[in-house]
Amino acid sequence: MSWRLYDMLKCISRRQLVLFTLLFLIYSENAMAIDWSFFFSNKNYQTNIEVFAYILREDQIQLNTIFGEPVNLHQLQHKDLINPKNYLLVRLKNKGNQGAWGSLIININGVKYIKLEIPFLGSNMTKFSNYLLPLELVLPEDDHIPKIETEWAGLYSK
Repeated sequence: MSWRLYDMLKCISRRQLVLFTLLFLIYSENAMAIDWSFFFSNKNYQTNIEVFAYILREDQIQLNTIFGEPVNLHQLQHKDLINPKNYLLVRLKNKGNQGAWGSLIININGVKYIKLEIPFLGSNMTKFSNYLLPLELVLPEDDHIPKIETEWAGLYSK
């Protein structure tokens, strides 16, 4: 640091320096590029969120069973999903005492990866939050049940 700059900084009070820094951050383009979600990152919170994923046929989708009272959904076998219109149903329930949001990766049979951005889930949820996505996937005609795995790519809570 040159002596001139040092002499200039001596004349500026701490309050002015803090104010200048805040104004710089607010009005600079770089402030918008900062990923503030880093401060809320909490992958350990996933133990508080129930995640269920199913592949459903079009005729299985009934709003009263998915979006109404909780029901026991079961995953059909590959041979029963040979249908031009299948859907992926993802059900989430936050049982923790903090709100949460993030990115969920869904892996189907190790060949189809879907990234689902989950908006804010309130705390202590009593009902599931449901996401229904059209699914284009060729499944083998066998007796196996599709293997659906989920993993949080990023999970945030506050």
